[in-house]
Amino acid sequence: MRTMLGAHHWLKRFYLRFTFIAQWLFMATLGAWLIYGDPYGLGSASERAGERAIYRLVSGQYDSSVSEPNILVVLFNDRSIDNLYPYLWESNDWPLAYSDQVNLLSAIMTHKPMAVFYDVMWMKQRSLDVSYPRAFAKLKAMQEKTLVPLYFARGTVDSSMDQTVQKEIKQVAQLAVNGWQGEGDLYPLFVAQGSPTAAMQLYQEYCQKTRCDSNPNNYLAPMSVRWNANPATVMVPHRSQQCRQLGRVFDVMQRVVMSVVENILPWLEEEESLQLCPPQRVLYADELMTLVRSPNPQDRERVSEMLENTLVLVGGQIEGIHDYVVSPVHGALPGVFFHAMALDNLITFGDRYTREDDNVDHVNFTIWLFYITLLVAIRNYAHCYPWLIPVNERLWLMSAIFIVLVLGIVFGLFNYAPSSWISILALGWVGTQLLQQVDERYGVSEEGDTHEE
Repeated sequence: MRTMLGAHHWLKRFYLRFTFIAQWLFMATLGAWLIYGDPYGLGSASERAGERAIYRLVSGQYDSSVSEPNILVVLFNDRSIDNLYPYLWESNDWPLAYSDQVNLLSAIMTHKPMAVFYDVMWMKQRSLDVSYPRAFAKLKAMQEKTLVPLYFARGTVDSSMDQTVQKEIKQVAQLAVNGWQGEGDLYPLFVAQGSPTAAMQLYQEYCQKTRCDSNPNNYLAPMSVRWNANPATVMVPHRSQQCRQLGRVFDVMQRVVMSVVENILPWLEEEESLQLCPPQRVLYADELMTLVRSPNPQDRERVSEMLENTLVLVGGQIEGIHDYVVSPVHGALPGVFFHAMALDNLITFGDRYTREDDNVDHVNFTIWLFYITLLVAIRNYAHCYPWLIPVNERLWLMSAIFIVLVLGIVFGLFNYAPSSWISILALGWVGTQLLQQVDERYGVSEEGDTHEE
């Protein structure tokens, strides 16, 4: 008992004599525990919520003036399949016959796009589809005729694609990695053995035409994809009423606040009546085929303008096929939009894209140490400098200003993902409350005086 009392008395004397150091060490330990230990996933959860909130807030300022004319997403869904069967396509459901898939690709390649990425995997030849030889022969003839760079999805870098199919596809196209593991919400631009992923391969094609920098050494860090809330041009007039616009600044701010709350309390989430309009130009397969085969020369000229010298990404939106990406701005979108938005980021920002550094925990901890140094200094020395007293009484304001500066430096200047600001705010508040309790227990007054027994 005496030993415990002696240790407590020694600890109290140390705290009263070295208050600044003791408080700083306490806050530093608290931050290290949360950032490096990530107890119960709290740190990583707050980082993802922080990123989503910031991306949603700045999504209206995304400048897509260069990227929008260079990217087109072609989607096939259940409705477009129904509209094309049976007068153009053999299939009335997914999976599409090989001949139908090649007919779609041929219609695109005829109009000389810059490159085409086909986000559908031909893992092996289906035994019930006898159209494969005929479809492959047509695709090979079209590629030789147009010389359009064609990229076929292959899944992960070590996927189990049939060797025969893989060998045949390589005669007409390059294989593109469109799947990976262990990256969470990030989009890696290169994976194992230095293989570029789909968006990076398309960006390299873009740079060959525009002479931009695509040096792999500048793109090794995985991308934290920024989403664009500004709707792209609607290609077909009747779809303008099928999605909603961004809205006023107040509406955006309200949605940002609600997105943070919904990440913490998901049962409060409300479904939007209309999804936000997509960030890239979109043309559905039935719309494309109708324009291509239209007897009106203006329609054919229009589709040619859409496709020529454009990076085209082809993907599906099939009910029951869980290939989708969750955007912090749009909600769930077909998975091909993840590749399209990563490509959009590369065209817009180049090698200054927002990235998740391998040492992000060290960056976050360094920010935390700067933050607590200011926090503890103000709490301990405000009584010595009258101008610090109002700041000490409004620490929340100081925290908010510091967070803005941190985001401006980390996110704006160094292009790191804005992942730590919620953790810093929450830790700062919790740590301040704990320090206040310790001060009261050990006899440190608000004026900084100590009272030893």
